Amino acid sequence: MDHFTACPVSGQENPLGLAITVRRDGQDAVASALFDSGCAGVPGFSHGGPVCAVFDDVLGFVFSTLNGRSGYTATMTVDFKAPVRLGRVIEFRGRLARQEGRKLFMEAEAFDPSGELLASARALFLEVDFATIEAKLLA
Repeated sequence: MDHFTACPVSGQENPLGLAITVRRDGQDAVASALFDSGCAGVPGFSHGGPVCAVFDDVLGFVFSTLNGRSGYTATMTVDFKAPVRLGRVIEFRGRLARQEGRKLFMEAEAFDPSGELLASARALFLEVDFATIEAKLLA
């Protein structure tokens, strides 16, 4: 699945981005991310910010691509279980947990190559008709 090309997380043409790849596995969006030295928080390990950004992007794919919605992230909580080492391909898996009207509740996990759970995330996305918002802003 593709996002827009300049996205700092999944944009394949962003020279400073992570350029993650995302695929569908049933109802999950699955991404592979490789954090390099540009993501270091301390030597050998990723800063939490890039990890959170990947969670947000993966859950955005669930929201828009898998569920056909437009909107934005309202809240997101990330629980770190173990440090994310640089130079390893980390798998992120996200899905829709439940929906209440225009509120979509999401969940995701990140695993190292051995299958160890590194972090989990919960997020609330709000469905918004961007065309309506854009028309109001330009009026």
